[in-house]
Amino acid sequence: MALGHKIPVERTSLYVEGLNDIGLPALRYAFKEALRNLGTFLPSIGEIRQWASCWTPEHEAITDTRRILDRGDKPPDWEPLEPGETERLLAAIKARADKTKL
Repeated sequence: MALGHKIPVERTSLYVEGLNDIGLPALRYAFKEALRNLGTFLPSIGEIRQWASCWTPEHEAITDTRRILDRGDKPPDWEPLEPGETERLLAAIKARADKTKL
């Protein structure tokens, strides 16, 4: 659609078959890159795969984490963990588990 051309069903099927092992987030990224870099032709399966291989989950994870942290359904007494608190909690859990092994 971006190029204003109708793509034959057979060619669409080839693209689906050639890209079906790529995860949806990476594929979305690849098509965004394709749109940004399009000339007057449909990118090859290899080009789309190359763009997909450049995708990293870091940006998506950061925005997803921010969405979770900013949600409004936290309990009224909720406070974020302080630096080092996670490590202290894990150490306490490990110490408790070690005691139960004895």
